[in-house]
Amino acid sequence: MAEIQVFKTKITNACTLLRSNEPEVMQFNQRFAFPLQIEECKAYIREKTALLNHLARSINATKQFHDACVKEAIETINGRQEHKEREKLMLDLNKHLEADSNILEISAIQWLNKIDFRKEELLQQDSLITSSQHNHSVASSHSSCQEWSNGTMAPQERNVRVRRPLLEVPTFAGSYMEFNAFWSVFQSLIHSDDDLSD
Repeated sequence: MAEIQVFKTKITNACTLLRSNEPEVMQFNQRFAFPLQIEECKAYIREKTALLNHLARSINATKQFHDACVKEAIETINGRQEHKEREKLMLDLNKHLEADSNILEISAIQWLNKIDFRKEELLQQDSLITSSQHNHSVASSHSSCQEWSNGTMAPQERNVRVRRPLLEVPTFAGSYMEFNAFWSVFQSLIHSDDDLSD
């Protein structure tokens, strides 16, 4: 029985270690706030990708340690000669796992899925930047010929913009008393923003 207690302690420690990753994972619940400058955005993408990779490795390593402890405990229990003793120890281990491990294991899978989603988002932003730089260089060479011939700047010559985060625009319910508050927010977010205009 004391032998199984050692495994239960190891499993509890693995769960504690796994749970210690939760605050870092929760930081990635919010949308990424990509900088507007291309070089800053690339550095931001590299930094966040490194953080996500580190977090995924940490969760996977802890999960593997937890699974190894559970497997070792089950093998030790199955090595017992007496059937009743095996059954009693297995029930005890199962109660211990139900108390914490099973829910935490599901959470770890959800965390890893969230990390993969965020890494994909960073990858998409990086490919968007790369393609916009390529398009900008092609457009620059094309527009310099146009500019040279007619003396005007082509629309492609404007600065390359990086995708901005989604705006949360308030809705107007129709009450005239709320219109001024709605209009001031709408005007500052949408109407007066030159970056959103064509």
